[in-house]
Amino acid sequence: MNNLTSGQRKLVYGLGILALMVVVILLGKPSEGTPGTGGVVSDLREKYSLGEATLGQVDPASSTMNLVLLGFRGIAASILWSEAEHHRVTKNWSKLQQTAESIILLQPHFKKVWEYQAWNLGFNVSAECDAVEDRYFWVKQGAKYLQRGTERNTQFPELFFECGRFFGQKIGSADEKEQYRKFFVADPDTSRWQGKGDGEVNPENKDNYLVAQDWYTKANAVVEGTDIEQHKMDLPLFMSYPYHSLMDYARAREEDGYFDDNAKGAWANALREWTTVYGRKVFAAAGNGIMFTLEGSREDLEKLSKEDGQPLADKLHWQSRYHGTTNYLYWKLRCDIEQKQEMIDARRLFYEGKKAFKEEGDLEQAGKLLETGTQLLQNVIDTAGREGNGNSILLYNDEGITEEAIKSLLILERVRDGLPKDNFPLKELWVDPTFAGKRAELREKFIRWAGEN
Repeated sequence: MNNLTSGQRKLVYGLGILALMVVVILLGKPSEGTPGTGGVVSDLREKYSLGEATLGQVDPASSTMNLVLLGFRGIAASILWSEAEHHRVTKNWSKLQQTAESIILLQPHFKKVWEYQAWNLGFNVSAECDAVEDRYFWVKQGAKYLQRGTERNTQFPELFFECGRFFGQKIGSADEKEQYRKFFVADPDTSRWQGKGDGEVNPENKDNYLVAQDWYTKANAVVEGTDIEQHKMDLPLFMSYPYHSLMDYARAREEDGYFDDNAKGAWANALREWTTVYGRKVFAAAGNGIMFTLEGSREDLEKLSKEDGQPLADKLHWQSRYHGTTNYLYWKLRCDIEQKQEMIDARRLFYEGKKAFKEEGDLEQAGKLLETGTQLLQNVIDTAGREGNGNSILLYNDEGITEEAIKSLLILERVRDGLPKDNFPLKELWVDPTFAGKRAELREKFIRWAGEN
């Protein structure tokens, strides 16, 4: 370069600048609105759904936009997060929702934005409302917010998963679950939804657990057959949620007072899906890639071993470990037991006994129904068997059965002025220290529900 004349150096510099401009144009050319018309970066944004078309929707008169125009998007987003928390603390719900909207305009591909603000609206805000209809409104707002996140981020399985958790856990497990589940298929805004569920969250007017199953299935679809990973939990656990939703649906039907063949059929469907679909999925053990199935017999795994060349002993080892991780064998047994007439009758008697106590005030009838129900459940527990340490397989693996049984014992204690001192059905739930915390929690809820004696 030192041997070049001044004119030659200027020519080299000019050619270098021209070459760099060509590269910049090829890389950074904006899209004209149709695929393939932009530069390399634009095409990659299109491919991975990382476009920033919403940036222009930020209020142009706001201080946030001033920061964005100066290149301080991160600072602007941080300010908005602080404002959102301030609006939550001061209970300015409309401002909180507006601020949440601005945050996603600046950070549309940051999944924690969608998760946190959705749960902020659906949990924190809804908890501040007095009327259950108002609480449900904010639960829906949180769900809708999260749904929009899945539309903007189709390759984030965690967002689809959170949608499933929203419809399953928030609506199905809240203290207001009885009202929420009714509102989900018959929205309180009757003038808009005409006695059906909100079409924006439940377009097919299905049970909330079946909608949760749909979202969990979508989450699985993002992961299956692709190189996209989820970062919530071990994959076999993550993939189990659609099938657990079917069990939740079957259980909820009985809690709603349906004990017909459809209820039994719901459990049969859950068992079939658990064993023939989920149980037959081929998983890779974390860390070493050993392939196995949860439902596969020794012969099935031996066949798989011949196909992939992995040792059979390793497959059996990891299958056994993941049986424990997913509690696969318990849920298989549980779905089978729930179809038995004795179990269905026990649940029906618990339901009718609770109704006789609370709604009809017939304490004698409530006592008779619950005494028969607890004996039937004890029979089911004895038939299901016990683990090596003597613990009941049913009572020590799932809080659902445990809670229902303790609630029935609390009512029996009230209507019979105490439980027998020597022996009675489900006594281990009443005396085992393992359940002391659960008994105290449910007793407190029972007093709020039934009043002091």
